[in-house]
Amino acid sequence: MQHHPRQPALDDRDADFRRPHCRCAASRQERQRRAQSPTRARGWRTPAIPPMPHPPRHGAAIAGGFTLIELTAVLVISGILAAVALPRFFDGQSFAARGFADQAASTLRYAQSVAMTQQRNVFVHISPTRVGVCYVPASPCPGALEVSAASGGDASIRPPDPLRLFPSRPTIGFDALGRPVDASGNLLTAETTIRIGGTPTRTLHIERETGYVHG
Repeated sequence: MQHHPRQPALDDRDADFRRPHCRCAASRQERQRRAQSPTRARGWRTPAIPPMPHPPRHGAAIAGGFTLIELTAVLVISGILAAVALPRFFDGQSFAARGFADQAASTLRYAQSVAMTQQRNVFVHISPTRVGVCYVPASPCPGALEVSAASGGDASIRPPDPLRLFPSRPTIGFDALGRPVDASGNLLTAETTIRIGGTPTRTLHIERETGYVHG
């Protein structure tokens, strides 16, 4: 008598067999794969990442070198610098003239400040080789009447060689209001200038009404 293997009951089969959308029961191996990789079991796919483009090699854009126009432009600019800029850069006299012009302007402003602070006339004596500050218009100024600098000592200054001073008037004063006056104490009717010889020449201007010093 032939025996047929016993068919498992419906309840003994996998639960997926009873689902209407499943065609057959899932095997034990399939359930294990689904448990280990749920994303793959649901049919999800990881989007593919496109390969990163390789960066261009450094210097690839200039591998061809310089053009004739670029080389010509560099030579022209170098020639201009050699003919114009470099001589002025290495000329110490120009820097000395500029520095002394600033120093002379500061001395004139200091004389004006002393006159306004002490409420008395203060005079500046200007020669080709010296700028002195004095309480009297007499030149040379007596040592006891020379105006001292704010830091102590003499307030007079001297230009470095070979610079020289060329003022439009040798003596200029400031009254108690800071206005420029002449040696007699009268208000000036014209602007006063002080030219400082050098390359190039520097010129200081003293306004006739306000005594403003600029250059």
